Amino acid sequence: MSTAKKPSATAAPTPTKGVSIARANRSECNKLSNDQRAELTTRAMNLIYGSHAPQVPARRR
Repeated sequence: MSTAKKPSATAAPTPTKGVSIARANRSECNKLSNDQRAELTTRAMNLIYGSHAPQVPARRR
């Protein structure tokens, strides 16, 4: 039976590409107002779901 070696507690992990991109985006997005964040979120959802139609609020049941 073999035992796996645990990474040393003193070794700092190398940041991945995703971590580096997230840090850069976070520093940019911290400067945005709530209206700007809402606009970008809407654009992102339209990009993800492929909708270019105007947003219509759903009725509550």
